[in-house]
Amino acid sequence: SPIVVGDTVVVQVECQGDSFATGIDKHTGESRWRVERQRKAGWCSPVVMRHSGDDVVLLQSTKHLTAHEPATGRQLWSYEEPCDGISSPVVSDGTVFVASGGIAAIRPASDGKPEVLWNESRLKPGAASMLLADGRLLMINRVGVLTCASAADGEILSRVRLSGEYWGTPVLVGNRLYAINKDGAGQVVEISADGSSAEIVGSGKLDGTIQASPAASSGALYVRSDGHLWKIAAR
Repeated sequence: SPIVVGDTVVVQVECQGDSFATGIDKHTGESRWRVERQRKAGWCSPVVMRHSGDDVVLLQSTKHLTAHEPATGRQLWSYEEPCDGISSPVVSDGTVFVASGGIAAIRPASDGKPEVLWNESRLKPGAASMLLADGRLLMINRVGVLTCASAADGEILSRVRLSGEYWGTPVLVGNRLYAINKDGAGQVVEISADGSSAEIVGSGKLDGTIQASPAASSGALYVRSDGHLWKIAAR
């Protein structure tokens, strides 16, 4: 998905053909910059982080993760390790959490070279991107296991098995995670404040194939399937 950083819309397109990232002026639609990317299919979305008082755009591919100046596209630094091509990174307080050999927590140093704070090979998100909230990382792997881990050091705090295959990233509202698998089966997981326990407290079923991420707003959950847009809320 594109992101907006200041007056620039950043779009990342990675495929077997013409692969690139571009910055577009949000007022005029004119291209401000374009950088070539590897010719390999990728589904990661650009992510913005704050570093040394400035916004930086992160672009992830299976080859590496690179950081760019939003207004010009100039590359600032890179993490030269293979990364996942589907799940996007998350950022908190200058630290980037990226799916790379498990999960790697990296932080750019003053010389621009990123420092690896920790790497936990047991943390492996599937197609759904991980979430970060209250110092906890939440992710669903390819076999449907939801893992809650500490963002400080990657320690696994709790795990619970969900049903099905997940393509859409779940949404966290308060202490409850709403996850909907590809076949439309939804599960509500209550997670303790310290992340030490995770329990399935609700479930439901929608028709159709669901690969999009749900969205929560004003007490309602919005879910898009291949044929419908669903709104779920208390009457």
